[in-house]
Amino acid sequence: SGGYRYSFNIDRSESVLVQRCYSEYSRHDFVSGRMTSGPNVFVDSLAKYPYNDIGPHHRYSTGQLYDNIKGGEMNVRNRGGSGSGHGWTGAQILFWNTEGDVICN
Repeated sequence: SGGYRYSFNIDRSESVLVQRCYSEYSRHDFVSGRMTSGPNVFVDSLAKYPYNDIGPHHRYSTGQLYDNIKGGEMNVRNRGGSGSGHGWTGAQILFWNTEGDVICN
């Protein structure tokens, strides 16, 4: 995932803890990919100078907690046909105690 600048990417995994991590100039700093069922947690982490959003990226990831994450825009949304047909990014996603713009649409 480093080639795409997805610093900390959980993909098709469960029961993952990402804790006290730091990234700079990344596209999706703390992100999950397709078919990622939870529980998964990102906690106590910082994204400096992010180029894109934090959160589930595509194809309906579920059961995630983003706790004490500092960074740019954090988002759960319907990406529709963008990319390779991303659709809804996720459900049962919780952003808690975060610093940044949180958008759920």
